[in-house]
Amino acid sequence: MPFVNLNDNIQFVIGIDFGHGETSAAIARLDSNEVTDLDVGDGVKSIPSVILIRTYKGIKETVIGRKAIAQFREEYNSQTDIFKCSFKKIPSEMNDEDREIMKAFFRAVYSTVLSKSQNLYNELTQDNHCVVIACPSNTIKWNASEMEQHVAIASDAGLPIVRYSSNILPDYTITGVVRESRAAYIKMQTDTAEFRWSLREKRSRIRREGESMKTMIIMAIFMLWQTR
Repeated sequence: MPFVNLNDNIQFVIGIDFGHGETSAAIARLDSNEVTDLDVGDGVKSIPSVILIRTYKGIKETVIGRKAIAQFREEYNSQTDIFKCSFKKIPSEMNDEDREIMKAFFRAVYSTVLSKSQNLYNELTQDNHCVVIACPSNTIKWNASEMEQHVAIASDAGLPIVRYSSNILPDYTITGVVRESRAAYIKMQTDTAEFRWSLREKRSRIRREGESMKTMIIMAIFMLWQTR
């Protein structure tokens, strides 16, 4: 799927943290700044980052999280099934099979998250939301090239990853991925009066220079969801 351009149709931002051990997600509604943690499956807000790809009579079935672990214990067939846990590598270390498994995990999680989101918001459609993902904070291992490849894998898996560069606020450029440490830092700042004042100033600047107010909201929210 091509990257999603930020436009007036975007009403929701879905944030997904495909963690090494656990995966979680949240959705931000832009007209109210409301951020809600999502059920990622099994009725909980986080699941083990585990995938089981089963093949039966030529038909593949993808199972994730605790269900994948349970089915692996009960009926795993080493000849036809693929089971992976804690499988996330930096993209440059992935072979073709690793990438396909990662895409399958991305697709399965996104499908679940999208369904849960639509249960919360009837007005959410395929065309009015975008997705931002998280990556680890290790800047040496997860450099800019690795982050770009990580986002590209998610986009190839069918996630509507947002890509937007602001000429007015370059420090808040959206690239579809945010470091976990950056999310934590921004989350901490939101608890201070200084940040709230700074945000108001940036909003005023946006109004003066003609950039969409929605742009600023997305820039702030997509860095906040991961630490809720």
